[in-house]
Amino acid sequence: MLAEALTWLAVYYRERGDCDAAIAALRRILARDRADESAHRELMLTYAHAGRRHDALRQYQVCVEMLAEELGVGPSDET
Repeated sequence: MLAEALTWLAVYYRERGDCDAAIAALRRILARDRADESAHRELMLTYAHAGRRHDALRQYQVCVEMLAEELGVGPSDET
């Protein structure tokens, strides 16, 4: 439930232009669950929205690595 609430909060912040707050909320999720693909995806979107393309691409690589390490799978097509 915490991850769901933090994701909702991050989207809220991002839509209002407060990408730093959105990033902080999403990082809290990933600190608890490194393989939360939807949190990685939201973080990539937030970085892109903030004009931080390099960080978005780097986050994709982190996502790929964490999914492989934790679950032995690759990212979904959506990601």
